[in-house]
Amino acid sequence: QASWGAAAPHDRREEVRGLMNFAAKQAHALKSVAKSFPAASTAASKAFAKGMRDQRARVKDLYPAQASVHSDADSKPSCSPVNDLINSARGVFKKDSVFGPGTESVKEAMGKITAEQVGLQEKKNAPKGLIPLPSGPFGRWQKSPSVTYIHIYDCPDFSVGIFCIPENMTIPTHDHPGMTVCSKVLYGKVHTIGYDIVGEPMSSSETLRTKKVVDEVVVEGSVFSLHPESGNIHSFRALESCAILDVLAPPYAPYEGRECTYYKEVALEPPPVDADGLVFLQPMQTPRDFIVRETEYLGEEIDS
Repeated sequence: QASWGAAAPHDRREEVRGLMNFAAKQAHALKSVAKSFPAASTAASKAFAKGMRDQRARVKDLYPAQASVHSDADSKPSCSPVNDLINSARGVFKKDSVFGPGTESVKEAMGKITAEQVGLQEKKNAPKGLIPLPSGPFGRWQKSPSVTYIHIYDCPDFSVGIFCIPENMTIPTHDHPGMTVCSKVLYGKVHTIGYDIVGEPMSSSETLRTKKVVDEVVVEGSVFSLHPESGNIHSFRALESCAILDVLAPPYAPYEGRECTYYKEVALEPPPVDADGLVFLQPMQTPRDFIVRETEYLGEEIDS
């Protein structure tokens, strides 16, 4: 029986690829369970996350050459813009790295992706305010009741997905703790507002002092990003039905301290003496009228 040390380079690459893909699939399965059984899954999530970190470290320690072969192979360009984006993100968003300027290669890869390549041609061309349905009692088109999320890919280091926002609907103000997010508007027009945190939270209310750093309308083709210390809190309001492609690195993970918090602007009375130019954001429960439904990805095939 051949050992890893005696395996051919191709075999080494396939074994490492298989191990990494298994870990990613297990992580995705765990997240699905957590949605249905959040309380029961917390302890299992922590144990699983630790196990995956240990497993990844073991591969790197014992088989550095093989891991390098896996990484080099994955970074080569493909004939698929969606897979090129995933490969670029693999090279940039490595565990425990400091994100920042390196995101330019990810944003460049995002810039080449179209709505058609991710299976959104019907949504893009739908009549105003409507979404396509394959069948149903109301015919081919129906009003969209909610924001739609399309999952494309995830691994412990990053996730890729699309938010489709119907006209006049909003993704409320929310944060991305310790995360970097690269985004592209695939179609439509959306108003986005972004905030930087200034100083520490105020007293027990956890109200944040923030400064509004983004207040603009972005349109089809726009590529932009936020970072742990820059524009990390933001919101979207669709001026036209739109789709936003997102790469989140690392993904949300409550068991690792990355849980999404929603905020609302508040006026403080009396205003603090240093309030000039500041916006005060107070944590809030997820808005009851904010509903996100997940739908199937129908775009280019993703390489395993």
